[in-house]
Amino acid sequence: SFGLGESRVDHMLQGVEDLADGGEVKLGFQTHYPQLETKIFAHGASAQELQVRFAPVERAVRDTLGAYLLAEDTESLEGNTVAKLSAVSSTIAVAECGTNGAVAGRLIAADADGVAVTHGVSTPTTIRLAKALGISDKTDDSPLSEWVAEVAKRVAEHSKATYGLAVVVSSNSTQGEGWVHVGIAVGDQRLSRAACFVGGPDRLRVGGVEMALDCLRRHLSGLSIDDVTDFEKQ
Repeated sequence: SFGLGESRVDHMLQGVEDLADGGEVKLGFQTHYPQLETKIFAHGASAQELQVRFAPVERAVRDTLGAYLLAEDTESLEGNTVAKLSAVSSTIAVAECGTNGAVAGRLIAADADGVAVTHGVSTPTTIRLAKALGISDKTDDSPLSEWVAEVAKRVAEHSKATYGLAVVVSSNSTQGEGWVHVGIAVGDQRLSRAACFVGGPDRLRVGGVEMALDCLRRHLSGLSIDDVTDFEKQ
């Protein structure tokens, strides 16, 4: 899952272990910021026995985590996102700033057939990103979220992709926090999401990459991209 801290998930799943069918199970958590793994442990005589015992617990975990659940077992966020794009013969182009190209990199690595990701551009500043796409840089009197959504639209048009995804990560090292702005464009529709993350530049960058990919996953799944995470400054 992405967006929920371990203590919150532990509280949300109180009593779920008691739903096990025919034996005892234990829930455990492993944090790989910004993702959280929820694990189910048990001993049994056979795989079939364990599957029966796990089934009601697994259903409860899925229902409780809901839109925050991004992958199961050996799946990955980027793998599931590419699979959703491929299932409807759609493509994605990515423009990113302050991420070291990690958003496009993860999607390309998951795109085994090399057809879902059409283009990726990564720059260290918004000025260079604007120049690469042939658009105006953000003006001081315009919201950054609107500009990032426009970047998403432009990168999609530039590479003739179905979807455009843009993310700008800007760190304020003196305050120990920074902003992540995500834009998604498909046709004439534009969506944007902004969040302030607490932490140093590396934590901000990793969280921003994950949020961008998760926003895309949510949009492709018909879910809201505006659900607040536990990592944001409220």
